[in-house]
Amino acid sequence: MDDVTDELEEFFDWMWETEHGFVYLPTELNGQWRKRMYSWPKQKRGVLRGVLESEALGANCFFSPAVFSAASPVKEDVKGTNVFWVDFDGNAPEIVPEGVPEPHLKVQSSLPGHEHWYWKMNSFIDSIKVIDEHNRALAYHLGADTSGWDADQLLRPIHTTNRKRGLPVVVKFWSE
Repeated sequence: MDDVTDELEEFFDWMWETEHGFVYLPTELNGQWRKRMYSWPKQKRGVLRGVLESEALGANCFFSPAVFSAASPVKEDVKGTNVFWVDFDGNAPEIVPEGVPEPHLKVQSSLPGHEHWYWKMNSFIDSIKVIDEHNRALAYHLGADTSGWDADQLLRPIHTTNRKRGLPVVVKFWSE
């Protein structure tokens, strides 16, 4: 495998660990959406191949940090997540405000200030209510996108391109 594939695998392993369920990686190309669900971790190679193929075709690739209990990407089927997250639309602070723990992962999704921040939890969070409440609280407290906190939220994986801006999605900071 190459470095990009290895880093994508590390990213998704970190995100979903070994929690069995379904993961959602839709793509958008020329206004056409393609919904893609994979059995995780059984279809890990399919996830990686799907992201790399979508990128090669020039599609916008997305993923949900959640694991789903069924091959249906609806909120009611969210099984849970290993992370909480926020989505900044240009206003990500350079320094994490006092009282907020340092995120474990920061991903720049296009221009500077457009970032996704992730906090890794010690255990799998299996309550949609808890996921929504924590993500919403973080979004409001940090001034992040208040429409980006839902348990079934879509974000951009690393090593893809934000076609709206023609910029790569890159890891800005990652700590275990």
